[in-house]
Amino acid sequence: MPECNGISWLNFSLNIPHQLINILDYQICYLNTHAQKKMVMDNAKKYFNDEIVQKLDSILEVMHLSVDKDKIVERTELEFNKVIVFNHRTETYKGWGRFVKLMERYRKHRTDFKVWAPLLDKPSPHSWIDSTKYPKEQYLQLLSQCAAGVQPIQTHAGWSVSATDCMMRGLPMLFEEQDCYYEIDENANTYKGYKQFKEKMDNLLDSRRYRMEAGELVIKAAHKLTQNDGIKKLKNNLDISN
Repeated sequence: MPECNGISWLNFSLNIPHQLINILDYQICYLNTHAQKKMVMDNAKKYFNDEIVQKLDSILEVMHLSVDKDKIVERTELEFNKVIVFNHRTETYKGWGRFVKLMERYRKHRTDFKVWAPLLDKPSPHSWIDSTKYPKEQYLQLLSQCAAGVQPIQTHAGWSVSATDCMMRGLPMLFEEQDCYYEIDENANTYKGYKQFKEKMDNLLDSRRYRMEAGELVIKAAHKLTQNDGIKKLKNNLDISN
């Protein structure tokens, strides 16, 4: 079949016309979320006429990622450590700086928790941020024992595999309000601003019942993600047999 392309630099280049023009030579260009596609299309409309915009729209295809059903736990752990997880890349586009400022403010409210950022590859800015890394299976087991995961706004409005890792393990997620996160979990537990974050995180740290209920909801959402057929579509487009 004709060439089928997927790209990652699009995440960082939404406003560069010549790179959008390059996509016009593709048969298919995959993106992770409809919110991400909308961002690309909104940028394209600033530079190109309707004909080119329509062609670009036909090439860009959203492919939601699935999760491994065997990795989904049956229930949320009743006992947990007061650890807040940031298991995303510690980069600006993933909201790392935004998250650190949020935690610094939250530490002024209470100090009975730690932060685990396993992908932090530079000296930790604070003694209460743990960057210990573990093998994959141990990492997944430890997620189940934490209090909650946090996903700040992402500049590229993409998918979050790290968030779905948490969801599979029954670890409640707090998403900063952004459209793309409702594609991961249609009932995503979101926050707008510090006041909402503080209220919800206090409940996750202090109320076993609240945390258990939030955990059960993300487990249900993880099971829904197993129905995503993005990889199957990709294999079909590449003529790869299962």
